[in-house]
Amino acid sequence: MESKKDSNYGWIVIALGGVTNVISVGIPMMCMPVFFNQISKELGLDLVQIGVAWGLNGLASMFISPFGGLFGDRFGTKRILSIACVLSGMAGAMRGMSSGFPELALTMLVFGFFTNTMVINIFNSTGVWFSGRKMVIANGIVSTGVAVGFLLGAMVSGTFVSPLVGGWRHVLFLYGAGSIVMGILWSLTRREPVRYVENKPDTAPPFRHALSRVLHKKEVWRFGLGHFCYIGCHFGFIGYLPLYLRGIGWTPASADGALASLNAAGMVGAIPITMLAGRLGLRKGFIIPALLISCASVALIPVFHGSMVWLLVISFGLMRDGYFAVLMTMVIESRGIGEKYTGAAMGIMFSFGNLGAFISSPVGNRLAVINPAFSFGFWAALVVIAILIYSSIKEDGNGTS
Repeated sequence: MESKKDSNYGWIVIALGGVTNVISVGIPMMCMPVFFNQISKELGLDLVQIGVAWGLNGLASMFISPFGGLFGDRFGTKRILSIACVLSGMAGAMRGMSSGFPELALTMLVFGFFTNTMVINIFNSTGVWFSGRKMVIANGIVSTGVAVGFLLGAMVSGTFVSPLVGGWRHVLFLYGAGSIVMGILWSLTRREPVRYVENKPDTAPPFRHALSRVLHKKEVWRFGLGHFCYIGCHFGFIGYLPLYLRGIGWTPASADGALASLNAAGMVGAIPITMLAGRLGLRKGFIIPALLISCASVALIPVFHGSMVWLLVISFGLMRDGYFAVLMTMVIESRGIGEKYTGAAMGIMFSFGNLGAFISSPVGNRLAVINPAFSFGFWAALVVIAILIYSSIKEDGNGTS
């Protein structure tokens, strides 16, 4: 049982996790779709190459995710987060040194190795410091951090920060420096609470044992496959949206504003939605309706124009961060996982999701070359599959099984 002292300090750690998601994850990631138009012209890239570069972040994360979670279980989230923030900042800044597609692809790949490690261990820290309803709220806070970062990255990177510092390359240098600062702050935090240390085995489970344990749980595979489909839709959709809107005649400010509104909706909805889900005890009962709304929003984008597009984009964003927070809670609460294997389970699930991101972006962008409606239909179909997968998960008041 968590002590009052641990609980109070835990909220400081969770707040730092939320800020890390803003500065080290959300902003440096979401600035890229805003700059893709400039980058494609300057580096001579076509739409499919842009999709590949954007998806490589997911490919890198797919490979690193299981180990990122396991490293957190073995060495502690504090230590891993301080290292990952610094390395992510360096890799993110190196994107600004690209002179062509190979360099951009390589730096996006390296950048992806560390951003996903941060996200996994920030979510893992909620299970380290809290349990029950407090954990759901904590997951909502750190999810909100991602949404705030996505909002700021889309809203200010192209229209404000880029003119101020002298172009997209310098923006990436600036954001990289911010991530390094966050790494220093994590190194100054306190170690895990006594409750967690006492319940933890003297030695963390070997990597092979931990992976074997979680891979033999069918629910981990279902979480992973469902996340593969949702992240595939999400990543492809947000990467292509500003380019699509510019292509149908929207001004650059309006196109970037639509992406910013999606992220603003996620920021506004994350905590209230997760608090409601926690109060009502909803997990799967929230995720299925959220995905239905997301599916309809994506599928209808090419059908409408003007104000209706804004409504659809906002509807998608409103559900996104609530979905992440509740899903992370379901994984942590899954029977047979617990504190000992949380990082490994999350790592496997994130690997599936990031594989979906890597595949869906270039595939969707290739379909967009034929007809933009095909790409949105493809991404919506992925969400339909996710709904079917999550519907098969059994859940009761004690977690999933």
